[in-house]
Amino acid sequence: MTEFDKFYYDSKNDLYFEQGFQPVDYSDGSEDYLIEIFNNIDYSHSSPQELQKYIKDWPTRYHLSHLRTNLLEAMKDIFKKEWSVLELGAGTGVITSWLCKYFSNVCAIEGVIKRAKSLRLRTKNIQNLQVVVGNVSSIVPPQCYNLITLIGVLEYIPYYINGVEPGIAATNFLKRLKEYLADDGFIFIAIENKFGAKYFSGCTEDHNKKLFSGIMGYPERSPITFSKNELQSILQDAGFKRIKFYHLFPDYKMMKTICKDDPNLYRYVSGWIRGMFENYEHGREYYFHDALFIENLIKGNILEHFSNSFLVLCAKSDKVNLESPWLIKKFWNHEHTKDSFHHTIALFFENDKTFILREPLSGGQRDVNMENVEFHLTEKEDFMHGSPVIVEAYKSIFINDSYKSLVNILKEIMGDVISLYFLGQHDEEGYQLIDGKAVDYCFWNLIRNKSGTMVFIDRKWSFKKDITIDYIIFRNLYHLYNDIYPFVSEKTLSDFVFNIMQKLFTQYSSERHARNFAIESVFQNDITTLHYNLAYTSAQYNIKSNFTYIRELESKIQQKELALQNIYSSTGWRMLLKYYRIRDSIFPEGTARKSLMNSVIRLFRLLTELNIKKSISYLKTYGMRAFLRKLREKIAEGNLYDIWIAKNEPDNTELAYQKEKTFPVSPKISIVVPVYNTPKQFLIDMIESVINQTYPNWELCLADGMSKEPYVHEILNGYSKQDDRVKIKFLQNNKGIAGNSNEALSLATGDFVGFLDHDDLLPPFALYEIVKAINENPGVDFIYSDEDKVLEDGRVRFDPRFKPDWSPDTLRSHNYIAHFTVIRSDLLQKIGCFREGYDGSQDYDLILRAIEKADRILHIPKVLYHWRASGASAAGDPEAKPYAYEAAKKALKDHLDRNGIKGVISDGIFLGSYKVTYEIKDSPKVSILIPNKDHADDLSRCISSISSRSTYKNYEIIVIENGSNEKKTFQLYEKLKKMDQINVVNWNKKFNYSAVNNFGAQYAKGEILLFLNNDVEVINSDWMENLLQHAMRKEVGAVGAKLYYPDDKIQHAGIVIGMGGIAEHPHKYFHRKSQGYMKRLLFIQNVSAVTGACLMVRKEVFQEIGGFDEEFPLAFNDVDLCLRIRDKGYLVIFTPYVELYHHESKTRGYDDTLEKKLRFQREIDLFKIKWNKLLIEGDPYYNKNLTLNKTDSSIRI
Repeated sequence: MTEFDKFYYDSKNDLYFEQGFQPVDYSDGSEDYLIEIFNNIDYSHSSPQELQKYIKDWPTRYHLSHLRTNLLEAMKDIFKKEWSVLELGAGTGVITSWLCKYFSNVCAIEGVIKRAKSLRLRTKNIQNLQVVVGNVSSIVPPQCYNLITLIGVLEYIPYYINGVEPGIAATNFLKRLKEYLADDGFIFIAIENKFGAKYFSGCTEDHNKKLFSGIMGYPERSPITFSKNELQSILQDAGFKRIKFYHLFPDYKMMKTICKDDPNLYRYVSGWIRGMFENYEHGREYYFHDALFIENLIKGNILEHFSNSFLVLCAKSDKVNLESPWLIKKFWNHEHTKDSFHHTIALFFENDKTFILREPLSGGQRDVNMENVEFHLTEKEDFMHGSPVIVEAYKSIFINDSYKSLVNILKEIMGDVISLYFLGQHDEEGYQLIDGKAVDYCFWNLIRNKSGTMVFIDRKWSFKKDITIDYIIFRNLYHLYNDIYPFVSEKTLSDFVFNIMQKLFTQYSSERHARNFAIESVFQNDITTLHYNLAYTSAQYNIKSNFTYIRELESKIQQKELALQNIYSSTGWRMLLKYYRIRDSIFPEGTARKSLMNSVIRLFRLLTELNIKKSISYLKTYGMRAFLRKLREKIAEGNLYDIWIAKNEPDNTELAYQKEKTFPVSPKISIVVPVYNTPKQFLIDMIESVINQTYPNWELCLADGMSKEPYVHEILNGYSKQDDRVKIKFLQNNKGIAGNSNEALSLATGDFVGFLDHDDLLPPFALYEIVKAINENPGVDFIYSDEDKVLEDGRVRFDPRFKPDWSPDTLRSHNYIAHFTVIRSDLLQKIGCFREGYDGSQDYDLILRAIEKADRILHIPKVLYHWRASGASAAGDPEAKPYAYEAAKKALKDHLDRNGIKGVISDGIFLGSYKVTYEIKDSPKVSILIPNKDHADDLSRCISSISSRSTYKNYEIIVIENGSNEKKTFQLYEKLKKMDQINVVNWNKKFNYSAVNNFGAQYAKGEILLFLNNDVEVINSDWMENLLQHAMRKEVGAVGAKLYYPDDKIQHAGIVIGMGGIAEHPHKYFHRKSQGYMKRLLFIQNVSAVTGACLMVRKEVFQEIGGFDEEFPLAFNDVDLCLRIRDKGYLVIFTPYVELYHHESKTRGYDDTLEKKLRFQREIDLFKIKWNKLLIEGDPYYNKNLTLNKTDSSIRI
């Protein structure tokens, strides 16, 4: 039985049919026409130029245009010709034909019978192809394939799978498809981005032809595209180990520019994406200029989220190469350009150099000599850094100065051309004669370098005859108009060009104008298949545009202006203007004085009585220098947080959209609130914050513990009558926080329960984000979010708590989860309600019990809770509820007991933190491994500190000698060998930190390995016990310490993946007394990695992962080790209770020699390849709202 025997074969049409196949009812109206064409031509021998004559509308263009295959042409560097290929949703075969020419074997699956027939006719002379008619979403492919393509297909999967949430439908489909993917292959997905830039600027959604359809939420029964983050999540959930994004413009259908998703992209991509995006089937609106929008997305480093389409490559194995050799590639094979001139331009990196490479496409040539024009395609040249002049030209159109800015740019071009190419003569009308080599001296080929000079790049065309200066300027304007015509007042190309030419050349006449049109027509007739009429008439160049939206806006603006006139004429407004003028003269915008004023204003708002008390306490504890440092941090954080709020939280438009949004799953959320003597305004604010939620399916369950204030009853009864979602229970006595909460909980009938304190607030989008997360993560049963604090007046927000994802040891150190917590009702029923005897920490106790039973814990990195900082709350004063901390320790002890963990709970370094000291069983031997090359003094100090200060005695020290030269080093070795606990072993090969440690580990007698640098010095005597108690835990894989430079500045307190581009130490160079962001320098916590300068690991774990990866000889070997430990399911821990000095120099680097520079760069590249997924996703123990560009864990803007 062959692989196709399970399909029915139709010999007449040379098609295989899936057994039981139900034909798909879909057509764009082109199928019969295409069948007729392919019956009468030999498609495989038809050039792109020849096929143009058959294109009559968008559907036929989609099925016939050679631009469709640019996507595959761009990626052929990573294809292998011997591969077998599965094409799903093959359509009429434009992609199939390319695949068959390149690969050895292709199977194309199509669900529309007419399209399959058209495909087979198109490929009738191709032998390495099987065409199967079947259901793309459910068919069982005949074999495994190296390459599986989904080009314009994935968005239809949710459409054909009813009743399943789109993301889940796509995930399940890809999981199934992955089973038919070879280990060395990948899936090739091309799909529109629902947040594509073109959809914002006025193009309709590609499938349902409606404005803002994907942005505002797709209608039911519609193809559905996804954002980058959604696609990333879908592919990860489907189990792909390597995922690589590419960004496509104008989109995947007619792709002309492709950009690799790469950190370097933003340095080089400016100017590569030009003009305005096309709406393929009908006219579009023009809300703003597409290319300028793209430029601003580039400046903001967010282009990747707004690319019009994505190409996504995904592989089962992390060893499959998905990286193109280029960063950006542009295709110059426009549909009407003659085949001879088709080529690509790509930007490459090689040996630390950036260069441009130009390659002819099929049918293209490097040199073409015509009657009037010469074409030459330079193969390779260095990349020219600078700003694109075409962008300057675009911007000038939007400056209301009667084209003065544009004229100034053109004058500069004129000056440069005359300076470089003037032949010293004039024509009969007085225009300078210019060498024909300058014909392409135009906006799109000019870069402004750092010195401000225009540089001519990418010159391909030359006129054989002399040209005049006015024709060069004419060409600039002629082609600029096509990129900006909706935004200029002139209604025709002719009027626009003529108007500006007269500003530059006083003698410019309509006859001269016609002459320039004629010259350009000759040029275009030489290089394109369009037939330009050489007789100029203005009607030929009349390009109409749609200004409907703009006119509507103008009408609304006029109405608003009338209303504003009344305000502007008032006395109060004139007085306010005087105040503003005085203020702005003293504190000009953008100055340091203005920034200082804003900081002072914010500082005064925070000067409550409570904050003053806290400041005095901090000053007494840590001293003036630390206090001033903390004050600066808080002011800076406050300013950044205001900016963060403006950039990241939804505006009124987004909130309105949320109110209209319907979710496939719309659970009821019960908000549980215990009430007791709540201040009046606080109570009103709290209730209003729930009522104002954009998600409507909630209930507010309030239990009042017999409040003494009469307004409490009035307010609660009033809201209950207004909104039946507000449920009230008045108790006969105050049962305390836990008891009152349980009474409120008894009212809950929701699918999930959220917990809100009686004086706190929810932002209006809180429940929307919760329900969105529930829909995106089926099965989640415990959710928590980030939070911040508000002053008593509820206006000033501060102290944002950007939390890590689920971190069990962090939770045992302090209740970092806190608010906003939402738990599935089923889980609450399993664990029971709040327990008596834990008041003040009843939520901590509930959380600890919940996480023990939860199957899936989810963190939403958004601020969904405002904790009011009043004098009576722990948010305002941690000392306000001293009983809470004893209750917390009791809850922690219960937690350990329930899980069979032996440990002692004690207070942590700061109030509200705790230290769990775990039992160390059987005093296991610790093998301390210290690589060493010379530096005898460092080694001696290190070993001396271990032997003299360590209270734990069951250890051995293995010094791994590696190429020392100094006499005193070997003298020290002789002394060490005489000591019972020390062994010196020799590594005689080239230095490789990973190999050296792996070698030393072979000599270890202990079941615990402790890797130490030779330049560390032990500080606290119980350091080894504090490492060992964690290393012995079966769920822990690695433990790291807190390291200081000799000047008491922090060198290491854990490692964040992605910080600094790869991995870096947060809080580096902070003072030893610093608390760090969210006091993270002061408690035991989970991290992604710790430094190898002091790293403890069980030998069995070290052996399980195969030790250090020797492909990292110099850098990132410790990070890689920890990440592989985590991949095995173990935790990595940082503990501040282990302190050592690290005598490494602050200025020491890895790149002090050329050899080391190259090696270091190689290891960076290797790390990026190996841990690409994590670098994209982000470190789970470091909130995405915190910066990766600095080590201070400040807010990311």
